[in-house]
Amino acid sequence: MAQIKSFDCYARKVSYQIDDRRARKEASQEIYAHLIESKENLLETGISEEEAERTALFQMGDADHLGGELDHIHTPKLKLWHILIISLILVLIVVSIYGYFYWQLGILERSI
Repeated sequence: MAQIKSFDCYARKVSYQIDDRRARKEASQEIYAHLIESKENLLETGISEEEAERTALFQMGDADHLGGELDHIHTPKLKLWHILIISLILVLIVVSIYGYFYWQLGILERSI
């Protein structure tokens, strides 16, 4: 069976919204397969092939909205940059505390 260009474009547009690269490809394939299945079900009702394709796409809804929803589902709770920022803050806190006590110790040694 030949690729249906409108289904492929829709699946790519939806999956483009997903940040996780691993989930992006899988989502694109699943969306395309769902569109094919919807089209086949619609063809069984007796409508034309073009109308079945348009209806299948219409039933899926807005590609950007669906992509945003899928991104929300497939996004890990903490992204790598979250972990890096938290780590940097912790390092700065530890260095500040160490520096403060080292500075206090230096003042005490000079006064003795």
